[in-house]
Amino acid sequence: MMRDSKEVKADLVKALELSCDEPLEKHGFKRRKVSLTYIRSLGEAKQSIVFDADFFPKYQPGAEVYIRPAMQLSLKSVSDAAMNLVGGNKMLLVNAPEIIFNQPID
Repeated sequence: MMRDSKEVKADLVKALELSCDEPLEKHGFKRRKVSLTYIRSLGEAKQSIVFDADFFPKYQPGAEVYIRPAMQLSLKSVSDAAMNLVGGNKMLLVNAPEIIFNQPID
């Protein structure tokens, strides 16, 4: 019987809980109960570790999930300056002006 994406996500959340919650919490990161994202704030900066996931990806037959972890950084003052530079047109900032840095974790 094939599992659905909710079941696979629940397993992924459980794996994060068992392997990542404690060490990342020691560095100030917190994760909501069913989230795949860890967040911490340092002054104006907001740092996130995101475990983006594609469930049952067509490009990987037989796989239940493909995980793409990434580190994100947000700084309101930099986002505001970037919005001023593009005249408020969020499309010129990939519709995500709040994200200053988004780097995959290999």
